[in-house]
Order: sequence, then structure tokens, then C-alpha cells
Amino acid sequence: GNQYFWRDWPLWALWGVKLFPTVLYAIVIAILDAIYGGLAVKLTRFEGHRRERQLGSLIIKLVSFQFVNNFVSLFFQAFYVQDLEA
Repeated sequence: GNQYFWRDWPLWALWGVKLFPTVLYAIVIAILDAIYGGLAVKLTRFEGHRRERQLGSLIIKLVSFQFVNNFVSLFFQAFYVQDLEA
């Protein structure tokens, strides 16, 4: 087979293949953010805090979930993929 088969593809197809993982990952982040947000609210209510402490507990959970959800791919690339290429 031709090792440069992609040279015959139209430009829009090349951009589509190049951008598809990024768009898919952005959609997955949005979906997981909604799921984690609902989970954080349910966990905070389950803990039974008073109102003052409930807000602080909810904020900590939301920030933690969003940090992991949004930055896990950067840590994966920085520490795991880098080791594979070396």
C-alpha cells in the first residue's frame, strides 16, 4: 500500500481527522462536568452539613472534580506519553 495515502484526501477531510479528537474530548469534558456537578451536589447533601459549611464543601468538590476533569489529559501527556517517546 501507499504509505502516503492521505495526500490524496481533500483539505476538509484532513482538518476533520486532525480536529476530531479535540472536539470529541471537549464534548466528553462538558458531559463529565455536568455529571460530576450533580454528583458533588448529591454528595454534599448526603454529608448533612449546616448551610454555612455546605457551601464550602460543595465548592471544594466542584473545584476538585473540574480540575481533574479538565487537566488530566495534560498530566497524561506530560508524564506518561513523554516517557513512551524517550
